[in-house]
Amino acid sequence: MLKDFLLRWKNLWRATTVNLNMQGKSIGNAGEIYAANLLQGKGYIILEHSYKTRLGEIDLIAKDNQTLVFCEVKTRASLKRGHPLEAVNSHKQKQISKVALQYLKQHKLFKNTVRFDAIGLIMDEELNVLECKHIMHAFELNKNLG
Repeated sequence: MLKDFLLRWKNLWRATTVNLNMQGKSIGNAGEIYAANLLQGKGYIILEHSYKTRLGEIDLIAKDNQTLVFCEVKTRASLKRGHPLEAVNSHKQKQISKVALQYLKQHKLFKNTVRFDAIGLIMDEELNVLECKHIMHAFELNKNLG
């Protein structure tokens, strides 16, 4: 099923005349879809995809048994700008923490155990996954949100 979807995605991507540099959003979307399927394959339940607020966005929110998982997905076509996971820096962690707290408040889930994961992907021009790294407990809730 995942291979069929990615094949359809690749064909859709090939149909466009815009090059990969102009399609950063497309490779990012493909990475998020791949990551969601990866997590589902591990038994996670995807609750939200691209959860957006005025404070920012969380790529995936999932449930791993009784743990609520906020997952940042970074996808790149090369290592020219470093490994994708290097982009989950302290600034990004702070932003994700703010959005996560807003999500917990909105859904009255403060009693839940939470975890912050990160998935780094490298894809080629045809959106084939060359590398996928899933880091559980990638960072802790940033409590210095001021």
